[in-house]
Amino acid sequence: PQHIFNTLYHLPDLMPANNEHYKNFEDVYGTDTYESYCPSIQARKVKSDKNKKVKAQKR
Repeated sequence: PQHIFNTLYHLPDLMPANNEHYKNFEDVYGTDTYESYCPSIQARKVKSDKNKKVKAQKR
């Protein structure tokens, strides 16, 4: 029903608990999270940083 749907939060973004694990779903559900820890975004940033270094070396 719509009234239950209106009370649901969006799925939280991944948040690191330590260097090897992410926090449990229960710990982050309903809190403000950030996309910066998502593996795909981190990989994209690394690739972008590499491209910037290569372009800088060519100058």
